[in-house]
Amino acid sequence: MALPQGAPVGNVITASSRRTWQALQARFGDTGTAGVFIDFSQAVKFKIHDRDNVPAKLGELDLIFHHLTALALPENLHTMIMLSALPDSWDNITSTLLGTTAIAALTPNTIIPKIHEESARRKGHHISSNRLSVIKRTNTSQGCAVCKHTNHTTENHWYKPSDDQQAGPSNYQQASRGNTRGRG
Repeated sequence: MALPQGAPVGNVITASSRRTWQALQARFGDTGTAGVFIDFSQAVKFKIHDRDNVPAKLGELDLIFHHLTALALPENLHTMIMLSALPDSWDNITSTLLGTTAIAALTPNTIIPKIHEESARRKGHHISSNRLSVIKRTNTSQGCAVCKHTNHTTENHWYKPSDDQQAGPSNYQQASRGNTRGRG
């Protein structure tokens, strides 16, 4: 935004920042309609992605709402905008919150603790799934004793030969379909 032309700013700046701010507010007034619209547009279009820290991003959105005090948005509308900003993978928690909360009770104070709980649960699940993948990689690093591949273990081998047979796909084909070669 630009200052109105011909508005001297030099006499507004004082020794303390508080007095300077008060002088600027008295001189230029509050945020105009266009400024409020920009903040409102940012709030409505705000979107949180799966990789983002959801509680921190909701804090950013809440800061935008603090700039919108001139609109005096109802708390339930504020809350619905917050819920619509959640990642698409959070649609189940959004549906649950909307289905279990009356419209009059739908406030940021009622949903934010639940969103924090869900975020913590998802972070815990992500950590545990990483531990499982490390465990799987550790177990399969030895490989299969039957076929010598390292992408599975002997216990998970797709075909275990009998004592008189050798492991391999050709023996599996003979056992299941006969010795067919080619199409058909």
